[in-house]
This record gives sequence, C-alpha cells and structure tokens, in this order.
Amino acid sequence: MEVLYERCCGIDVHKKVLVCCFKCGKKQEIRTFGSNNDDIREMAKWLLDGKCQMIAMENTGSYWKPLYNIFELSGLEVIVANARDIKNVPGRKTDIVL
Repeated sequence: MEVLYERCCGIDVHKKVLVCCFKCGKKQEIRTFGSNNDDIREMAKWLLDGKCQMIAMENTGSYWKPLYNIFELSGLEVIVANARDIKNVPGRKTDIVL
C-alpha cells in the first residue's frame, strides 16, 4: 500500500472529549483534549508543531464544526468523513475506552 501522508491525525469527536491519534511514520501518540475553543487551539498547535500533513475526523452531529474552523484558520489540512460511510470499514476496532 502506498503511503499518502507520513504525518497524519485521526480524531474521534465527542461532545465533551476529542481523542486524537497522531501518527508519524511507525510511531503514534494518542492524546485527549476537551472540546472548548482553547483546547482545540492547543490541539492545533500540537499538530502544527508535529508538522501534521492531514487530519481526518467524522462529521459527528455538529461537534466537528468548531474543529474544522480552527484547523482551517491555523492552516491545517482536514478531511471530514461521513460516519455512515466509514463505520463498517474492515479491521479491528481501535477506539480508546474512556
């Protein structure tokens, strides 16, 4: 399989918590952030400092909108995916239990 992005982040969006998995090559770091604007800005800074090339997240309700706006203003590339389309992707479930 061809590698498209060497440094990327997947975000599991919840009402009060954002769980981020930032992958850089074979290394990965999982961090949890709150969902207020200051926490989202802190996450954006973390991703910018890590030179993140692409962010992917589900369009869960309207909770994704503040993230998208702050990422766009920060110059980060982001993909918003329809949860219904990616829900049944083959492979094992890797969600973090909160």
